[in-house]
Amino acid sequence: MSTATLNRTGTPAPRSARPGLLHGPAWLVWRQHRAAAWTGLGLLLVVVGLSVWLHHATGTYLDSHHIRGCSYFRGPAHCADGQRALEDYRALYRDPAQAVLLLVTALPVLAGLFVGAPLIARELEAGTHQLVWSQSVTRGRWLAYKLALPLLAVGLGSAVAGLCASWLLAGAGQATIGLYWYASTDFVAAGPAVVGYSLFTVALGAAVGVLVRKTVTSMVLTLAGTGVAFFALQSLRSHLMPLTERLAKGAVPIQDTTWLIETHPATAGGRAFPKDVCMDAADFGKCLKARGATHQYAGFHPVSHMRELQFVEGGICVVLAALLVGLAWWWLRRRTV
Repeated sequence: MSTATLNRTGTPAPRSARPGLLHGPAWLVWRQHRAAAWTGLGLLLVVVGLSVWLHHATGTYLDSHHIRGCSYFRGPAHCADGQRALEDYRALYRDPAQAVLLLVTALPVLAGLFVGAPLIARELEAGTHQLVWSQSVTRGRWLAYKLALPLLAVGLGSAVAGLCASWLLAGAGQATIGLYWYASTDFVAAGPAVVGYSLFTVALGAAVGVLVRKTVTSMVLTLAGTGVAFFALQSLRSHLMPLTERLAKGAVPIQDTTWLIETHPATAGGRAFPKDVCMDAADFGKCLKARGATHQYAGFHPVSHMRELQFVEGGICVVLAALLVGLAWWWLRRRTV
């Protein structure tokens, strides 16, 4: 019997490496989390589809009714005759646009709950990590494989969703549709901040999973931590860059898209008084005049600050995500599991 015959009838030749972009540990991560990946892709397609439809519908309405750039009692001269059309425009499209922005804002929360929290906790809870570690795979390399693909996918997906939300809001006209960039949900959704938040929540879920090693507990703590982070950063948001300041005799004129932070009575030299000064006086105007408060001070963020504030807040989230990944790596190396 020839050698060729033995090769054909004997033990089959070993299979070649799995073709494609994903193989080895990366392919295993995909297999474990493909349900979450397909769900996330479905949500992203919903966001893209709704954004495209609303961008077309709002643009068509604005142009056909000649109210582009209009807001209530403001805008070009022709806007005065378009107030009824403006009301109808908001009634038709404000709620659907708000729903898209809310969905994009929810993406980081969903990513933290259903991607980040179970990512490591499920492995440690079930003990399947021990099989991988016994195959000459270090803990650090295992963690890198577990995190790299989800973080990349979540980052790219949230970037696309953020671009769609920003495109939708810009086309619909903030002041026209009544959705403003400084509102808490609109700020996160319509810009780069949503990418930072998404990376942060996934890293938070993974770090919590390494610490507690229980899937359900990890999900609860991730949700609580995400809420705390959202609230804390929202409280700090107006302080992330210096305010634009104005002093005027009477009310300071500002646009609808301006985020007004503070306003106070002030002297002509710029000395500001507390808001409640003279509130108990019998003659409010006379009291202010007696103190020399003849002007109004306003500190605000104009719409030109929008992108810079979003990038700064998103950058803070990315730094926090990196710190959480570092914590997970350090804890995993030192702990006996």
